[in-house]
Amino acid sequence: MNPLQVYGWNEELFRQKQNSNYKDFLCGQLTVTHKTCQEIVSETEHYACELTENMLYGSEVSEYPCTGDWVLQEAF
Repeated sequence: MNPLQVYGWNEELFRQKQNSNYKDFLCGQLTVTHKTCQEIVSETEHYACELTENMLYGSEVSEYPCTGDWVLQEAF
């Protein structure tokens, strides 16, 4: 079982990811949103991240990710 199923991850989301250019990325969901920092739960761990400068200065605040959004992260 994928641990993200507890947060609403389902087969439809999995299919959408697999049919995209990002199928090799890790998926997660934002669980807490601060001004420029988010806490994310992924398939394997919980972690914190910050918005990139492109997102902070190139987007409207209404375009920032918020709690409940699904995100994709390139594996490092």
